[in-house]
Amino acid sequence: MAPVVVFQTLAYTGPDQLSASLVDQIKQQDGFKRAFFGPKIEDRTKGVLATEWSSTAAALAYRSSNLVASDEQLAIELASPGLSEPYGQTLDAPCTELFTAYGIEDVFVENTGKFLGLIKETEGFLGAQFGEAVGRGEGEERAARVVIGWRQKEDHDRSKADAESAIMKNIGLIRQGRKAGDLFHVEFKQL
Repeated sequence: MAPVVVFQTLAYTGPDQLSASLVDQIKQQDGFKRAFFGPKIEDRTKGVLATEWSSTAAALAYRSSNLVASDEQLAIELASPGLSEPYGQTLDAPCTELFTAYGIEDVFVENTGKFLGLIKETEGFLGAQFGEAVGRGEGEERAARVVIGWRQKEDHDRSKADAESAIMKNIGLIRQGRKAGDLFHVEFKQL
């Protein structure tokens, strides 16, 4: 079964802002697998807590528990479409790119798998996962998240600046079938 990850955006005050007792409480929840926390590289006043769960039910139970107050929460069942090998390093990479697409259509889901398969040879690429949000409220638009592990943010930046890179040649695939998108990078550390 694909991992289910709850991503929570919080105000960031430092790497030790989550107390040991709170981290222990999270780890004691049914279905907990592992957790990562770190600042957004583009906005160091914000941090992201990513908790991995053994099932969708466990992830949604944690999300509704409100153990950690957050500005935004998104539960995603992650898979590795377009990649023949396991997903590699993503949350545990030195730099993790998080791209969230809102108002998605089926074509976005199909194209994202193709896109990830086409960029896997990019310098600094360590792995990728993708999944659609689960447990969304009635009337909420479909959302999805792409999670890409990079050796460093500069590798991603360099590939975006090169018109001949696999990313730039194929970026049109993930510009279709979505209404909006948000991209940032995180320096996660495992808790």
